[in-house]
Amino acid sequence: MRSLQLFRFIFNIYILWCLEIVLVGVVPIEIPSGNAANNIVNFSVEEVKALEQFYPLAKNDLYLEYQHSAFYLIRWLRAKNLDPKKAKEFLATSLHWRKENKIDTLRYDNEMAKLQSRYPFTTHLRGKDGIPVGELQLPRWDIRKVMIAGKRAIIRRYSIYYLETMFQITRELNHTDFVVLMDLNGLNNRQHTCFRCLPFYLDFAVSYENNYPNMALYIVAINAPRLFEGNSYWLPT
Repeated sequence: MRSLQLFRFIFNIYILWCLEIVLVGVVPIEIPSGNAANNIVNFSVEEVKALEQFYPLAKNDLYLEYQHSAFYLIRWLRAKNLDPKKAKEFLATSLHWRKENKIDTLRYDNEMAKLQSRYPFTTHLRGKDGIPVGELQLPRWDIRKVMIAGKRAIIRRYSIYYLETMFQITRELNHTDFVVLMDLNGLNNRQHTCFRCLPFYLDFAVSYENNYPNMALYIVAINAPRLFEGNSYWLPT
């Protein structure tokens, strides 16, 4: 019995790691400011130099006006340790993915919007200095059911719909990042952390890392299950 509990504990940690969650107890949370961390006036000398080298390499791949801004470009550089050539390849791959999968219009996809009652999230919350906060109501997502039904591709695209919506809101508010808030009250092993659920978390993590790098300033979970009671984990985004 203890071995089974230990296995479930390790398995749940792995799923939460895929989402890069900051796991906390039931405590008041002050949402931090994105501008405090990433405002352009705080770009280092090295980052400014890297941007000057990066932009000429990347500009032919950029096809929308906002993509030419330093706020947008710096994320790709930081993801590749300020290496302009690696960042250029990383960005080009993501831009190709956006075109191929019609991501630029995904935010206004009526089919995705219809799913929001079954897989709810909110985007109206704002933290300190107006940073956008996207609340994921994960316990209301019956992940096991959708995976058993063979709808992995749909739920994967829906999770991208969430990320893209938050990205566009963040951009429109002139912020460089957002906060993900998860209320885990009601999370259970059968519907959310079963073996069949694992591909969902992997898909979410891969979509984020490959196409929205450094967008989530913090990912915060509250009302964590009893399994994690008394534990806090910091996994950097």
